[in-house]
Amino acid sequence: MATSGSKDKASAAHACHATALPAPYQLAIEAVPFQLTVLDERGARTYDADRDVSPATWFSVTLTAPIHKRYLYLVQQESDTGLLVLILLFDRAAAGEPTSDLRLPPSGAWLRAVVDGSFSVITSDLVLSRKSISAWLGSDEPPTTPALPPYT
Repeated sequence: MATSGSKDKASAAHACHATALPAPYQLAIEAVPFQLTVLDERGARTYDADRDVSPATWFSVTLTAPIHKRYLYLVQQESDTGLLVLILLFDRAAAGEPTSDLRLPPSGAWLRAVVDGSFSVITSDLVLSRKSISAWLGSDEPPTTPALPPYT
């Protein structure tokens, strides 16, 4: 289950940076509590949401509270620079999944960490730009660069 520290972190980021967002975004974005599951050589293990994960680690997140907004964004914040990597955009309308205990990615699939850092899950009824996500979470928007190998 997400710790109160991770909720406080998201709330603090929202309080500090919500004023930098246009009015519709301030009320449209919410942090979502979740559990982090890491797949390693010993099997799947569940951890608190604020755990840092390194590249090449297989992981998933399971939401621990019901959500009512359409889009879910799973982002990883790099520990050293604070830059955000958008890992997954999930549209609940197309999935038909229940609103609580929702797993990202869906059951049977895993994601790989891209940078060293922790994860956040936010939800919104609006399609968010990287700039809006970065502003809400209190990070700088990373420069746009072409993808480089390895792509996996």
